[in-house]
Amino acid sequence: MIRKNILLFIPAYDFNEEEFLIVKSNFLKGGYNLFITSDSTNLCAGSNGLKVKADVNLYNIHAGNFDAFVLIGGNGMRSYWNNQILKSILQKFYKLNRIIGAICSAPVLLANAGILKDHKVTCYPQDKVELERSGKEFSDQPIVSCGNIITAQTPRDSLEFSRMLIHVIN
Repeated sequence: MIRKNILLFIPAYDFNEEEFLIVKSNFLKGGYNLFITSDSTNLCAGSNGLKVKADVNLYNIHAGNFDAFVLIGGNGMRSYWNNQILKSILQKFYKLNRIIGAICSAPVLLANAGILKDHKVTCYPQDKVELERSGKEFSDQPIVSCGNIITAQTPRDSLEFSRMLIHVIN
């Protein structure tokens, strides 16, 4: 069996550690090749002090090398909502029909990247206004799977979110 490559994005600062650890753990248990990316050249800092080193710099991403791109949320994700580099990477993954996952505050970035045309989507409830501002309707469900895009609301949805991603990737 060929092991699939998963790319996991975390913000340089203030990423949600619970989401990161649960999603990472499930992908590793599933036997996937997991690569962490960020725009940080140093250690990324979680909301409770966890330090994580990225494996791949955001500027060196080639969408064709990965089967899925998953974005972890947290307060730090809000500073990436209009990040042109991330939007471009997401558009490339989308054009290649790759799996894209986003949890918490990250789905707003998907909307801003213009890849949610006919997709239902959810996000952290407090970010609902930003999602709607981008023209997308908020689905008040813990997890929404629509085509190749899976979105989830909160850290408590991380386990089911990662299970849904694994199901769609396989």
